[in-house]
Amino acid sequence: MPKKFDEILAGVKRNNKGKINPRTKKPYTESELYAIAMAQYKKTKSFSVYATLSKSWEGEGPIQKSGKTIEKGNQRFVEVIISGLEVDRENEKMSQKAITDMIDQFKSGTIPFFSDHGLDDKGNQTYSWKGIMGVWTDAKQDGPHLRATVRLNKAHPDHEQFWGYLQEGMPVGFSVAGMSGEPPTMEDIE
Repeated sequence: MPKKFDEILAGVKRNNKGKINPRTKKPYTESELYAIAMAQYKKTKSFSVYATLSKSWEGEGPIQKSGKTIEKGNQRFVEVIISGLEVDRENEKMSQKAITDMIDQFKSGTIPFFSDHGLDDKGNQTYSWKGIMGVWTDAKQDGPHLRATVRLNKAHPDHEQFWGYLQEGMPVGFSVAGMSGEPPTMEDIE
């Protein structure tokens, strides 16, 4: 790993030593600390690093930035590509094993969907019941892509605005965050 990442990881470990993860109500695990450090490390990178990759990613065509809207009865669903086996604009790709595991997790109907990556008005990451905008209900592999379906929470205060943006075809971005059971392997891609 780059020296900058190692410095961030050391700081994250120092700052969270003995602290409890509010999501799990248990002390932070090594993989959780690693994921926090990786998120902070990614924020230090310049967008220009991704420009070429982003251009080819958009040029390939099959990746959709916005979701396909579906209404069934009084429920609203959004189907969207959220990950895949190909390198994405964040310079990451999922393994086949990870895709298969994610499909099972999404189909369980227990993974919440948060708006704005779970960030509050001050930019702090918070995952509380108040922020749940939906629940992931289904997923499938579509070629190299992981396509997932979320059932929207019509009680969320931003539900109508979000649905309206999707109906207008706005390029609403979707992403998925998670933690592996072991630290991920990194490889340089030219």
